[in-house]
Formats: sequence, structure tokens, C-alpha cells
Amino acid sequence: MTFISHPSGRLLHQLLPYRKSHLIAMELGPYEEQHYMRNFDDYISYVDNSLFEEFTYTLMARGKPICIFGLRPYWQGVGEVWLLPSKYIDQHPIAVVKECRGFLEEMIYEYGIVRLQIAVCVANVTAYKFAKALYFKEESLMAKFGPEGEDYHMMVRFSDG
Repeated sequence: MTFISHPSGRLLHQLLPYRKSHLIAMELGPYEEQHYMRNFDDYISYVDNSLFEEFTYTLMARGKPICIFGLRPYWQGVGEVWLLPSKYIDQHPIAVVKECRGFLEEMIYEYGIVRLQIAVCVANVTAYKFAKALYFKEESLMAKFGPEGEDYHMMVRFSDG
């Protein structure tokens, strides 16, 4: 768990182990709200049931979830990264990138990850820029991949070994 403080000593951000209550309290951004509400009858159960709690964290600011992110391991050395942003994520871009970079570095080091991947909807320009800020590069285009029938970029990041 990390804490980012202001020079005044005031706590700005907290990185906490994921709890379902964080997901329930999260106010989705417009893109995510439309995506999840349109494609899943119960997106909270869908997200909560598909994550690995031990590899999932919530970034909080002023008591509100900014984003929930994590790693879904596939097999030794390979995992998929994901992030669910709240409508407040644009107010905290530096903290989000800093915490996610630290999380990825820790996962690479602790678990011997050599390949990280992330699927990013072509229409979600913000998510694409975020993945690039985490050092992901385009590997391929996955046509009609998403639940909404949209194309997705498969983006990858390789560790130094």
C-alpha cells in the first residue's frame, strides 16, 4: 500500500488492496458506463468475478475510487493488465500512471513476468494513450474482438528478462 502526500502533509492518494465495496462505490466515466451498461446485465458481478483479488488494487483520492486495476495471470511469465477508470481519473493522471508503473514493475520483478499484454478498444483514445504511458506497444489488431463488436489493439510490454 502506498500513500502520496502533498508537501503540506495532506494525504492526496492511497493505493489499497481491492475490495468489492470499491467497485460498488465507483462512479464510471461516460465511455465505461455506456460500455458496461450496454454489454453486461450486472457489470459489478462480471468485473468482480473475473479479477484476481491478490493482483488487484484501487487508487483512491479524497475517499473516492479513481480506478481499479490489476493483473490476470495466464501462465508462468505471462499476464494481462486491465484498468477500470472512474469519472475522476482525468483529475489524477500522474498518480494513476505512477502507481500503475510501480505495480507493473513489482509484478515483473516478483513473479518473473516476461510478457504483459493489454487489450485496448480502438475507439478509446484515452485508454490507448494510457497504455503507451505504461510502455506498451501495439502488437496486433483484433477485429471485432470486444463484446460490443469493436476492434481492439493488442498491446504488449516485454520485460528485460
